Amino acid sequence: LTINGIIEYNLINRNAVLFGIGLETIFFSLALADRINSMRVEKESAQNTLLLFTQEQNQILEKKIQEKTQDLIHTSEMLEMTSDIAQVGGWEFEVVSQKIIWSSVTKKIHEVTFDYLPQIETAINFYKVGNSRELISEAVNRCINDGTGYELELQLITAKGNEIWVRAIGQADFENGICKRIFGTFQNITKEILF
Repeated sequence: LTINGIIEYNLINRNAVLFGIGLETIFFSLALADRINSMRVEKESAQNTLLLFTQEQNQILEKKIQEKTQDLIHTSEMLEMTSDIAQVGGWEFEVVSQKIIWSSVTKKIHEVTFDYLPQIETAINFYKVGNSRELISEAVNRCINDGTGYELELQLITAKGNEIWVRAIGQADFENGICKRIFGTFQNITKEILF
């Protein structure tokens, strides 16, 4: 056990340490790979759980939207039927664009087709020349200029030439002191006036 023995002993010791470090590195690498794999599996599981949760929430939301849409359609149909029976239609005039919108009942009262697009220049011409046309012109101008609403009973000549009585109600919608639109209802009251 001389120098050779010490050298051999140190050489064995050194090889054992290196072998131990090598084994430790292998085990550490295996453990790290296992942990990385576990984390990947956990991530995929979390993503799948989130995906399932999102799909369930989307299905719930879609069902609620369908229910609300059906409720809205039903309410709209009932309102349309009620308006038709009462012969009360709606209308709107967008001041800036000069666009007029009539409900289907308003179009029926005027005896125009459902695809009829009223224009500001011609809509006023349905009112009977004279007092009725003058009253509606003044009322619309006041409503646009100072927000004064109106309710008038006027004579109207339909597209088919029939003379009827209507109740026209209008009010203004102002934003920052500027009239954006006027809107209201339109009702055939011929039976009330004549009988």
